[in-house]
Amino acid sequence: MESSATQPAAVLRAATAAGHQVSWLVHDLAPYKLRAAGLPAGVTAVTGIDTSDPDQAVAAASTIHRTLPVDGCLTTSEGHLPAMAAIATVLGLRHEPPKRIALMRNKAAVRTALTGSSVPQPAWRLVAAPDELAAALEATGLPAVIKPVDGSGSIGVTVVHDLAAARPALEDVLGRTSYGRNLRSAGQALVEQFIPGELVSVEAFSRDGRHVPLALNRKRVGGLTAAVELGGTLLPAPDGQVAGSGYAAAVTAATDALTALGFRDGATHIELIVGADGPWLVEVGPRIGGGPVPAALDLMLDRPVFAALIDLHLEGPWLPPRPVAAAAVGALIAPTAGKLAVFTPTAPLASGDADIVLAESAVGDLVRPPRSNRDRLGFVGCRGDSPEQAEERLNRALSRVRIEVSEVAAPPGEAARSTTALDGAETSAA
Repeated sequence: MESSATQPAAVLRAATAAGHQVSWLVHDLAPYKLRAAGLPAGVTAVTGIDTSDPDQAVAAASTIHRTLPVDGCLTTSEGHLPAMAAIATVLGLRHEPPKRIALMRNKAAVRTALTGSSVPQPAWRLVAAPDELAAALEATGLPAVIKPVDGSGSIGVTVVHDLAAARPALEDVLGRTSYGRNLRSAGQALVEQFIPGELVSVEAFSRDGRHVPLALNRKRVGGLTAAVELGGTLLPAPDGQVAGSGYAAAVTAATDALTALGFRDGATHIELIVGADGPWLVEVGPRIGGGPVPAALDLMLDRPVFAALIDLHLEGPWLPPRPVAAAAVGALIAPTAGKLAVFTPTAPLASGDADIVLAESAVGDLVRPPRSNRDRLGFVGCRGDSPEQAEERLNRALSRVRIEVSEVAAPPGEAARSTTALDGAETSAA
């Protein structure tokens, strides 16, 4: 059901390549820039459903199940996990139950559930109104991180250094009503202590409560909010490159968090800060990493990650994929706001300097320097025998991409519409 904005084609290809027949529940194909006639053979799109509504999603899945019994279900869109969990419960399929998904989609609930566990957490406060901000910052200290309690894709995440900057950041979170595609916002914020250090994520699969870490992603962040993910270097999590380092403790903290939360089946994307005194949990996403993460995992695993993810949601034996290389990915971003005039994302492929290119924008699109993950124009990815080799190749590949933006003279009122257009599609990177 649904997908993060960048992943549907890859998921559908993996399913049909394995011989599966796929019913894709989706509100509308237009946000994915896809048409029913262009879908792979063996895929049927079931559209016109409010896929954010568990009742409608269950009704649609039950109709399919009566004529074509369903063997497994999954979504790579975090906002659609509650509806998918409801479908799995009704049809008796392998998936995390609705109560656990509801807990793990609420960052404050996760913080509460992990209180008293061995998982290190920063100081935090849940804020539902502007007059609660000062007390929250007194508890967490400054600088602090302000973010939606139920967001993804770094949307609304801001690092603030004083109360003056914190007020508009909080207003942005509390005033948000939707993340697009009918996914409603809780309208609450998490205010957290800022922990200096390196942001990493642990990409893991779990089966019957056994947690298999696949990769540790050393992230690069920046953008206008200092929280946009601009790329990363993926190390094999079970490998000697992680063992004995601060990253090994991060992998342990990630799997400890999954155990403490009772997570049993599915993919997870766990973010942590590796600081001077060890790792600190940022958040736990009960789904596969968004943006370029699956494509980067494909570069480093012995089999395609979506094929393994699909098998994970079916009954029967399951063999976890095995890391065999390192990988590095870099985001392509606009230097200024305006209309994309020159964009050559595939140049590194032509020269042999890159292994993958994911282009999410095209000449003529309205673009801007990134405020959230959805503002990235695309990605370049490179494999390497070592992290250093992958990074060296990536730097060479990025230098070959040309990005030029022309100014746009917007008529009165057009600026607001342009921002809305850029903010319209949800992604699942976090």
